[in-house]
Amino acid sequence: MHFNETVVLVEHSTLEKLPALELRGHVILDFTSLDFISSTGLGIVICLHKRLQTEGGELVLRNMNPDILEVFQITKLHTFLKIESTKTIA
Repeated sequence: MHFNETVVLVEHSTLEKLPALELRGHVILDFTSLDFISSTGLGIVICLHKRLQTEGGELVLRNMNPDILEVFQITKLHTFLKIESTKTIA
């Protein structure tokens, strides 16, 4: 765990509010409760990643379902975003 670590449980309502939050340092977005992501949501994640990287921080995406992970793979976002612990559907 990092000293300045923030974990955000991402839901559709919180994803839209991420730009207004003053997130700093090591930020983990937990996608456990998210079942789909729109192009707007992808843009928000990209902007947050760029801002944190510029400030010396890091963005980590966790617990994506396979459908959301596939969106990140198709768009090649997985090549520069850190994705951990992808969940599987039983």
